[in-house]
Amino acid sequence: MVKEVLEHLVGKIKDIAGDRLVGVYLHGSLAMSSFFPESSDIDVIAVTDQALENEQYRLLTEYLLARSDHPFPIEISVLNKEQLQHWKHPCLFDYHFSEDWREHFEMKPAVYFNKGGMRDADLAAHLTILNKRGQVLYGSPIKEVFPAIPVEDYKHAILADYQDCLEDMDDDPVYSILNMLRVYRYLLDGMINSKLEAGEWGLLQLPEYQSVLRKVIAVQKGDSKLLDMQELDSLREAIHKQVKGML
Repeated sequence: MVKEVLEHLVGKIKDIAGDRLVGVYLHGSLAMSSFFPESSDIDVIAVTDQALENEQYRLLTEYLLARSDHPFPIEISVLNKEQLQHWKHPCLFDYHFSEDWREHFEMKPAVYFNKGGMRDADLAAHLTILNKRGQVLYGSPIKEVFPAIPVEDYKHAILADYQDCLEDMDDDPVYSILNMLRVYRYLLDGMINSKLEAGEWGLLQLPEYQSVLRKVIAVQKGDSKLLDMQELDSLREAIHKQVKGML
């Protein structure tokens, strides 16, 4: 099923972007063999040789509104070559869609591209992962398209996300704990992990929290286990204590 979704998505992007399309690239959990249908997104970045027209983004949005979350959520950013060749963090982008942005497009459909010059700090993290572990779905090789992202830009991006997880864990406790763990591991030894890999590493790194971590990992894999927020709070503080010591 995932293969069919990717093939259909890439085909649609090719149809809409035409000769302007440089490539379509996979990052995130699916690229790192940590995809679970019940909890994972399909994460894609498309690159064009020049910005597309509003009408092209309208067609892409129409497609994504109909297809995303049926059955898997799709998150996609579209960048052009100039934005990549003149890298500046946070990075400009031409277009973004995710389920978090669904209401934006449903309520304000007149302009579909990034007309306001918004920047996305998360792209430093996405492109770092893509450079390390991404996959080409269509087009030019990764090394020919994407710049090497400065380490400080990557750290800035993941630490901002880490802070959100630390402060708002109740919104998505499984994502928050696993993401905090992968930040912890990167700061400790420079390894770039998926959330699942970070959780499995945490079982060894924080043995006193194995019980709660096993529950978190089980939920990430699609189990419906109930989580104890008091246990999660304790684990969060244990991770944060280690991370603070490295900052």
